[in-house]
Amino acid sequence: MIKLGILLCDDHRPELVEKYGTYDQDFIQMLDAVAPGHFEYQAWRCHEEQFPNAADQVDVWIISGSKWGAYDPAPWIKHLKKFIQKIDQYQIPLLGICFGHQVIHSALGGHVAKSEKGWGLGAYPVIARKSFGAFSEGETIRVLSMHQDQVMKPAPGFDSLAHSEFCPHPITHKSQHILTFQSHPEFVDELFADLCHKIREKVDQELIESTLLKMGQEDDRHPVRRLVAEFLLGNSRLKDPLAE
Repeated sequence: MIKLGILLCDDHRPELVEKYGTYDQDFIQMLDAVAPGHFEYQAWRCHEEQFPNAADQVDVWIISGSKWGAYDPAPWIKHLKKFIQKIDQYQIPLLGICFGHQVIHSALGGHVAKSEKGWGLGAYPVIARKSFGAFSEGETIRVLSMHQDQVMKPAPGFDSLAHSEFCPHPITHKSQHILTFQSHPEFVDELFADLCHKIREKVDQELIESTLLKMGQEDDRHPVRRLVAEFLLGNSRLKDPLAE
């Protein structure tokens, strides 16, 4: 069984925890549905200054989303970036989701900033730059997203696997040990809809309403979830950009 460490960088609001459980449970439910019995889980609440003792304490890592920005000066974010550097140094498999995607690039020499284009909300389309996993070059990929910040410049050694006019680097990887997504494959529709209602005061109302109207439409979260599981199990079909 693979030991999987979840580095939590936030949690759901109390009323959402009552309905859906804590944020780490979203990842556990996602992976148990795709690869039942393969993972043993442990979570650390990094946003509360709770960190593992060592980068090799588990076999694979996940870094969650967060309301914070990767560029924020909070001490726990600085601590997390140093921990990411150790994980990369030891080449331990690491999955980054939303803020996790951004903070990995920020920690390893990339650039993250708030987009001038506003919020990326819902399962907006991105295009595969090359074939990877179950996706072919040029194929459209749609997975639920909720963000303002973006990776503007990937960290050295990373390959950008997809792009869109709105988000230039929504999916990236480095060698065989880091995979990152701007989107949220771990979210279910009901949770995402509730989160949309929670950010109404921050987002254009037309964008909120159009996003909610599209909820329930078919998207690509299931093949992405399989790709995530394959990556964490060591069976991914990702090419090493440094070998090309």
